[in-house]
Amino acid sequence: MSQINCTDISSLPDEILEIVFAYVRPYDQYETISRVCTHWRAVINNLKRVRERVFNKCLTTGSLQWNSYHPLLPGAPAKRHSQCAVIHSKWLYVLGGSSSTGSSGATYFNDLWRLDLSNLVWERVVSTGQYTSPMSNGSMIAHRNKLLVFGGCMGKFIYPFVAPEVYICDNFHEYDVETNRWRHLPVVSPSRAGHSVCVQGSRMIVFGGLVQSTPWIMQNDVWQLNLELLQWEIIPVSGDKPEPRANATMVTIDSENILLIGGRGASNNIVLGDAWLLNVTMATWTKVKLINDEYAAPSIWSHPGCKIGDLLVFVSTSKGSSTPTSVCSSHRSSANHALSYNPFSSSVSPTRRPQTQYSLDQHSQSLLRQNRLRFEASLGRAMQLYILDLSHLISNGSAEWLRPSDDSRLNVPDIEMCSLLYGNDELILFGGCTQFTKDFHRLLRKEELNSVIIGEAR
Repeated sequence: MSQINCTDISSLPDEILEIVFAYVRPYDQYETISRVCTHWRAVINNLKRVRERVFNKCLTTGSLQWNSYHPLLPGAPAKRHSQCAVIHSKWLYVLGGSSSTGSSGATYFNDLWRLDLSNLVWERVVSTGQYTSPMSNGSMIAHRNKLLVFGGCMGKFIYPFVAPEVYICDNFHEYDVETNRWRHLPVVSPSRAGHSVCVQGSRMIVFGGLVQSTPWIMQNDVWQLNLELLQWEIIPVSGDKPEPRANATMVTIDSENILLIGGRGASNNIVLGDAWLLNVTMATWTKVKLINDEYAAPSIWSHPGCKIGDLLVFVSTSKGSSTPTSVCSSHRSSANHALSYNPFSSSVSPTRRPQTQYSLDQHSQSLLRQNRLRFEASLGRAMQLYILDLSHLISNGSAEWLRPSDDSRLNVPDIEMCSLLYGNDELILFGGCTQFTKDFHRLLRKEELNSVIIGEAR
């Protein structure tokens, strides 16, 4: 057997260096390694190409490996759902959300946390300026070195957009990552919650959402925000339009087109699965033909999607009968990624709405019964990877649901109202709620999560 004689690590063959560097998470460490020498830069560049190719293959075949990371309190955000989340540089930023939804009301947050994706350590962001109000179902996007937060709601309700007493928040705030400072911005667009947003070049597009709760009013209007001038403008869309809705998934296709799919409709809170293409330049909507509806992701409104190349990916309730036996198929304890304790990172002092007694009207009671039946039917189900192929969306106005493989089921209990993001060749799930049970009022109580679940190539 031949032996490799090396005086130092720089003498190792490229194949060995790639194996060594593959143990490093693909964020800022890759850039650090690339600056060592030209040789290592070439190795890292090749490793990036290999990682991307293998990830895309595992994604389309449903064979991603899912690992769960459970943080140690108090150096981590409290358990929550319906929060805002966005990736900026090597950081996953999380803002707001709510917890303890049930007969006792809900607790809302306005704390800002960030997760270092290179080592999976949480950090509470203690900043200055004018914070957002506590809220859930808002939106947050990243542009240059700024985070923009818009909308949201708070109040006492049993399930999002089911019971009365939902308060729409007048939030429009900017957080400067470099100066670590918040500021409140003037808003022209009506305040809303559960709206859909995406970034298209130097503008943020906002669609629909809940704008009033007494009586319930959802919108299907389209607004754009110039991200350089911070100026709002309504887009006067003509022709056919999607019906008013909240909690839809919206993604940018190219410099002119945006895709909208799913959500909950204003008519009897119905769950929607249709898709529409918006040409922002022409200000027109076109309904998208969805192929293979039998393979479509269920409950898109409570399971957000993210775009990866020409694929729109959802992690939603499995249509099969597999039952999860653990939190994930490959569990990793947070002990492997020790979370640092910062005395300034104590748990946020959340705002809790005063407890009030009220009775649900007949319509809300009916919706609550429907939700309870749906949740009880989903108990014990795992999650599954669903993929919508968008490669022919512009050419012929159609999108095709790909048939899920047997490997696409995750050994993860069904998690709703979580955040799904695409990092560097990995899918990241954060927060949400699962394990529905009944309390003494016969209402559903959620078990919120603050774990991070990462899907990566095997």
